[in-house]
Amino acid sequence: MDVCIVTHNVRKGDGQGRVNYEIVAELLRQGHRVELVATTVAPELQGSVRWWPISIPPLPTQLLKNQWFALRSSTLPPLKRSVRTIVHANGFITWPEADINTAHFVHGAWLRSPHHTRHQHPGPYGWYHWTFSSLNAALEKHSFAQSRLVVAVSEKVREELISVVGVPAAKITVITNGVDSEEFHSGKVDREAIGLPPTGFLLLFVGDIRTPVKNLGTVLRSLQAEPRALLAVAGEVEGTPYRALASRLGVADRVRFLGWRKDIPNLMRAADAFVFPSSYEPCGLVVSEAMASSLPVITTRSVGMSSYLHDGVDGLILEDATDSDALAARITWLIDHRDTAARIGQRARAIAERLTFRAMAQRYIAAYESLEAAAPRSA
Repeated sequence: MDVCIVTHNVRKGDGQGRVNYEIVAELLRQGHRVELVATTVAPELQGSVRWWPISIPPLPTQLLKNQWFALRSSTLPPLKRSVRTIVHANGFITWPEADINTAHFVHGAWLRSPHHTRHQHPGPYGWYHWTFSSLNAALEKHSFAQSRLVVAVSEKVREELISVVGVPAAKITVITNGVDSEEFHSGKVDREAIGLPPTGFLLLFVGDIRTPVKNLGTVLRSLQAEPRALLAVAGEVEGTPYRALASRLGVADRVRFLGWRKDIPNLMRAADAFVFPSSYEPCGLVVSEAMASSLPVITTRSVGMSSYLHDGVDGLILEDATDSDALAARITWLIDHRDTAARIGQRARAIAERLTFRAMAQRYIAAYESLEAAAPRSA
């Protein structure tokens, strides 16, 4: 089988890039031929695939860079109408039609969200993001309409594709993004050696802390009500308002801002619980990684991975991502019920073990084979 994947990056250390990396690795393991239309490809894959590189010039915005990629990729041979190659796109990334298209994010749903960037930044920055989302909402609708099969990375995304984008339910399948259950697992770590407090109940937060959508502010406010909790925050600190907020709330002495870190598996092994009250998250790879690390997870219904969790059984689910009192109550419960919290983490690990990257990749390949066996695209 010949497969062409169109995506910006195919590499580890990048959410969408890692998904496509694992699909390519499994395709190669099974002996299929792979072509990649991408800007970057992991060095270890380059000798085994045919790579059509697309260089991005130093354009001033991501919006223009994405349009450059779409136009350049449209001219390449593997995206010409063909009856042989299965073409797999990722959202609106190119103009030609694809056999299969993965919806990692639904711009139309994000545009409607009360947490959209334009509501937080009413000036030019907010208007740029409104323009970015509006254009991509129209473009993704075009791309999904001309694809034979649309993959939703969570049940949340599936519902948004149907209700917001108008994709027919029969055209959608759900393939949840995988997790590396070998890299992420429970274990003992010397906290001080990785910059963490040696004792105390430690919460871990991982994510972009330059935007309010992840609700780190809710976590910081919850610490006021639960003085026994400590917090480690992994995320780029330049431009974040949350250091100042922690000081204003009087909790700065219990918060470690770690900056961007590559050792997330060790941070998770060092923590007692993972907290991620995001207001909008189509899937949530960090939640999967925390589950694989046997951590009890506190998250929200707005996070796609929450569909796998049952409140109080294998996770703790907040209905309101901004309710710091409810979050504080869940943290207090975890501190007071350590044995039960550990069992919740163990059950979460069992779920993650079924959601490996290889299992995910095999589902994609089964979808390719089904499309190949069906009527091909018209030439």
